[in-house]
Amino acid sequence: MKLVRRFLTLPDLKTGDNIQKFYKAASFCKADNGYQLLLDGRKIHTPEKQLFVLPTELLALCISHEWQVQEKFIHQHRMPLTNLASSALDLTVTQFRPVFEARVLSFLRNDLVCFREDEEEIKTKQDALFNPIIKYLEDKYQILLNVSHGISAPDIPEKSLEMLNKYLSGKDEFFVVALEAAATISKSTAIAIALLDEFVSIEKAVECLRFEENVNMLEFGKIEGTHDVDESYETMVISAAKNLVRLSKVN
Repeated sequence: MKLVRRFLTLPDLKTGDNIQKFYKAASFCKADNGYQLLLDGRKIHTPEKQLFVLPTELLALCISHEWQVQEKFIHQHRMPLTNLASSALDLTVTQFRPVFEARVLSFLRNDLVCFREDEEEIKTKQDALFNPIIKYLEDKYQILLNVSHGISAPDIPEKSLEMLNKYLSGKDEFFVVALEAAATISKSTAIAIALLDEFVSIEKAVECLRFEENVNMLEFGKIEGTHDVDESYETMVISAAKNLVRLSKVN
């Protein structure tokens, strides 16, 4: 842990290692351009040395709470908003925004909502879940997604990728980071956009991304300690992505 005057540089929480808690109190204060995260009264930097200044008081309150409730060790998997916000702040000073955007584009090329099973009963359920999302993207953003049956890759028009690029260009770093996180966990840019646009709820997004897993569980059974843990983690990431966008909006 590096101490520079009244500043602390946060450890990289994405390593997966639990770090011993090194502070007593987490809080925040008003800053020139937002709300500064504080640990024991010291201003905090991100791993890329950016001041951890958040755009809204509500987001600062939620993130300071994530730090405050840590006990003997800092568990990064219990700090989803911190992880996403730190990435968003660092995105403003690094060359990684195109990488995040490229990942979002890559998930659209093989989007989960485009695949259909040959078995009619399963296909009917997929249509009911996924078709409203496909229609939403086409109607609102002119992003056309073609459905594929079996294991064939869907044919995504180049125009749809162009429209997605246009969509991304108008979003801030907090939104881009949240979108990439939701698209990665769901293997679907379409679900991620529908989620962050408030077209689908957190519960519906999780139902969509877990469709195949839930079908398999009906046939082969649920493995305690595996399927339930996966669902909890997926729900946490989806919730954090949606809440980051909600809480970072400046009225």
